[in-house]
Amino acid sequence: MDSQKDGIACDISGCPSKLVKIVADDREKSSGVIEHLLMSDTVSVAVQRLELRDYLINDRVLVERKTVQDLSASIVDGRLFSQACMMAESAYRPVLLIEGRANDGNGTGVAIRALIGPDT
Repeated sequence: MDSQKDGIACDISGCPSKLVKIVADDREKSSGVIEHLLMSDTVSVAVQRLELRDYLINDRVLVERKTVQDLSASIVDGRLFSQACMMAESAYRPVLLIEGRANDGNGTGVAIRALIGPDT
């Protein structure tokens, strides 16, 4: 049986593991990620408005989650670079999580190879 005591999560094997604390931006509700995280016994999720990015993990890691389509749109309109600068200047370790496949289509007219580079 899984249990939780004093911030320590115990899995079925009985080996304790640290509880992962995630603060999720309330604008991420429609993504389905928060709902998925809430099903885990080893994750504590708080939903609130985050000014910097989409997720804050253990008060240390700041995550910006982008679909391939959003990534390409962010490159075209210049948001990606300003977002990356804000994350880099924060007190947190920044992570850019790109969700999807290169062939998912981006709808911006930007060639996928221009987004991901020729050697990938």
